Amino acid sequence: MAWNNEPTVRDLKPYADKHRFKAVIAVCIMDNGQFAVNSYGKNAQLCKAAGTICDRIFSEISSGEIEIPDELC
Repeated sequence: MAWNNEPTVRDLKPYADKHRFKAVIAVCIMDNGQFAVNSYGKNAQLCKAAGTICDRIFSEISSGEIEIPDELC
């Protein structure tokens, strides 16, 4: 189950800058199994590419294709 307090681009950009990453994709999991995903790309092209991956990850977790292990919940 997704929740609304996903990491924001404002959260991800400093991490990308610090580590010189072109893009960052975050999957965050709460104790109750709720999750959030978000992405950041250094420019519009990278942002779109990272967003495509992020959307796929979200869909596959939501559908159960990717399962969140019990030890993470």
